[in-house]
Amino acid sequence: MRTFIGNTKKYSSLCILVLTMISIFSCDKDEPLGFYTPLKWESNNYSQYENNGVKYYIVSPQGENFQLKCTNHNALRLRDIIIDGNREDIELSDNSQFSNHICEIKIKDNFVDVAFKQNDNQLRKVEISVQSGNAYGSLHFEQGCLN
Repeated sequence: MRTFIGNTKKYSSLCILVLTMISIFSCDKDEPLGFYTPLKWESNNYSQYENNGVKYYIVSPQGENFQLKCTNHNALRLRDIIIDGNREDIELSDNSQFSNHICEIKIKDNFVDVAFKQNDNQLRKVEISVQSGNAYGSLHFEQGCLN
């Protein structure tokens, strides 16, 4: 009986060791464990600028429509929107939409459509948080004003 228990412990330890080695060596060396590739976006050559490593889409003060396609993930979810520092939870999933006094957002498959309304008052910065599984990203917009 002692031999059976001793052999079972050895085989269990050996199996755990083999599985651990397989999981470690099957990962890309450039990607740490638990790493997910960031969301990558394809856009129709909208005007952009970069500030401190963040890319902003430039929105016309008269309003503008953006259609952005995520090229490396599907089944997108929008988690929240931050407008000039004020956060609002929106929790949108496929075939959903959100609307407020600044913009309307629609999500379908791996597309995010954002339609900005005319801005008469002040410069706006809008950040939309996007998720696909455990991959996260943000879309940043800046809209000037007419006045």
